[in-house]
Amino acid sequence: MKPEENALRLRILKLEEEAKVMKRLSTRQGFFDMYYEALPDHSTYESAFNSVNDLHFQLFGFYRYSDYVSFKNVINYYKRKK
Repeated sequence: MKPEENALRLRILKLEEEAKVMKRLSTRQGFFDMYYEALPDHSTYESAFNSVNDLHFQLFGFYRYSDYVSFKNVINYYKRKK
């Protein structure tokens, strides 16, 4: 395999992984799931939220939630709804 082909293959794999993350983050439930998965790696709830919201910004160019308070309001709304 040529170096160019190898580099292209690695780029394709990276883009495929990025597409999977984008698909998850594009839904409310996917965002919630990624937030809960990030909690063990962060010292605060807000830090976990910021990491996921920043990832959303990197991939989509906008934040899904304006701040942690608005995110918590949405989570609490859906918890009460169930």
